[in-house]
Amino acid sequence: MQICKDILIVTYSPLIYNHLFVLPYYKEIFMIQKQVGLRIRQIRKENKLSQEKAALNAGLDRTYWSSVELGRRNISIINLEKICMFFGISLEEFFNSDIFKGK
Repeated sequence: MQICKDILIVTYSPLIYNHLFVLPYYKEIFMIQKQVGLRIRQIRKENKLSQEKAALNAGLDRTYWSSVELGRRNISIINLEKICMFFGISLEEFFNSDIFKGK
């Protein structure tokens, strides 16, 4: 916001806009990202693999894999499909977990 010669000029700010109108939806988005990350970690550990080996074999970068597992990245459906194919499970099997059922 700027004041210029007794005229108030309000500039568009995505941060303010998001805070006022979109913020309530972020909580749900972040929850889904966290759940997907937890599920990926669960499957990886069941298969006794490091993040590095799993990422390499799935065709993804290790740092990307790590940030997805931590719920910091919004994974694309294409990359999620790569992960599922690597572990030999379907998307249905991936999402059919107590992690997504709130248990």
